Amino acid sequence: MGAFFGIVAMVAVLITAFGVKEKPSEIEPAKIPPLKALASTFRNKPFMWLMGCFLLTNLAFTLLTTLLPYYLTYQLEMSKELPMVMIVMLGAIGVFLYPMKILTDRIGKGPAYAVGLGIAALACAATFFLPHRPTALIYVIGLVAGMGFSAQWVCPWSMLPDVIEYDELRTGQRQEGLYYGMWNFITKFTNAFGIALVGWTLAGYGYVANQSQTARALFGIKLFFGPASAIAIAVALPFLATYPITRASHAKIVEELAAKK
Repeated sequence: MGAFFGIVAMVAVLITAFGVKEKPSEIEPAKIPPLKALASTFRNKPFMWLMGCFLLTNLAFTLLTTLLPYYLTYQLEMSKELPMVMIVMLGAIGVFLYPMKILTDRIGKGPAYAVGLGIAALACAATFFLPHRPTALIYVIGLVAGMGFSAQWVCPWSMLPDVIEYDELRTGQRQEGLYYGMWNFITKFTNAFGIALVGWTLAGYGYVANQSQTARALFGIKLFFGPASAIAIAVALPFLATYPITRASHAKIVEELAAKK
């Protein structure tokens, strides 16, 4: 499997490297000292707004995917169906990428992000009410969750370049590397924290591996798999719906940058 995905990744990178042609750029490298540049990112309101929302939503997705094997094995007693449930959810994410892009074009990136994650949050919350036995409803929930989580792969990655252009207009410096570095750090931090949180949760609720779980342990698995993920998303929704860089304001930023150049 490692060799297969290694080949796929290599081919994808080579296609990108040789297939994408950039226009000649006259942008000069940023001249702000590193520590001062890092501090300036915390004064970029749209970036902090977006980063906070992404931290919460990425944490929710990490909780969901990390606890899924425990939830299926002990709550639904469907451990053998784990690969198929994952295929349904991840397949739905892939299928709905383009519809989510269309929605983003129509209503804006922040509101579209909120709509998608709102759907995902409802699906996550619904898992708390599934019975302690096998049920085909998990496939329906996985499909709906994947449909909503497609926004996580479309919206934030298209919103980050807008933030960089806003920063360029504000500071006169082009600092993509700094912002993508901060973004990747937050992504890795929330992934690590989410996985650690799962471990603390399982230990705190008395989980014992490869045994029938107590009612308390099952409650902990259900709570952090569904409602906790939904709550993390719900906190971010109003901020995404009112995200300060809209289509109109971004067009103005681009126009002012072009005028300066």
